[in-house]
Amino acid sequence: MDLHSSKIIDFNLVQKSMDSGDLERKACDSLIDKLIEEENCNIELFLTERHRGIRYFLRTKYPQIEHEFDVWHLSKSLSKRLKGLDKKYPDAYLWKTSINILNNHLWGSSQTCNGDGSLLVEKFTSVLNHISNVHGWEDNGKNTKCEHEKLNNKDLKKKLWIHPNSESYFALKNIIMAKDLLKDLQHAKLFVHTSRLESYHNVRLKYTPKRIHLKFDGMYLRSIIAILNHNYNINKTLVGDKLVF
Repeated sequence: MDLHSSKIIDFNLVQKSMDSGDLERKACDSLIDKLIEEENCNIELFLTERHRGIRYFLRTKYPQIEHEFDVWHLSKSLSKRLKGLDKKYPDAYLWKTSINILNNHLWGSSQTCNGDGSLLVEKFTSVLNHISNVHGWEDNGKNTKCEHEKLNNKDLKKKLWIHPNSESYFALKNIIMAKDLLKDLQHAKLFVHTSRLESYHNVRLKYTPKRIHLKFDGMYLRSIIAILNHNYNINKTLVGDKLVF
């Protein structure tokens, strides 16, 4: 999918004869090769979910391409990690369930970092200060503070702040400061996500339902029809109960 037009520009079907992780990497490999070498596409940015095989492939074969991770998938991964706090550290887990503040903070950090990966990590990890009721601090000689408005006494009293020396705080800190998460955050600095691609997948399921076994040729032709449907309707807007250009 082209990020500017949200149209599907090409696709690749690979028969399942290997591990799913290798399958995705192989499909990605052959498709990018085709776009660059056969169709002379100039790919500046490539957006995927967190996939080690694809990340290694792009880093080694196409280092000139900016590889970004989908913010939604990063947020989903964070939610799974936080779920582990549910029973043992309920006070820490409440920061996940209360208006989903930690996931919203991740989205906000990505959206406001201005393409700076280091600033994104700094903004995201600053939530550890906020949850312990510290809203202004010094970082590398620079005075920094939370970006929210000053909290009144009512807000300060109703928040379930976590003491920075408590087990709950350290459990949450281990998740927020996980090396693999912070490394992956560097690939979310441009705040790109796949919401339009998810819409296409919903359209595609109408033509290639998972409960029906299709032969390769059938899958190929139905995929083309799904793409034509998506590309034709992508610029339409909903007026009342009708889609119009």
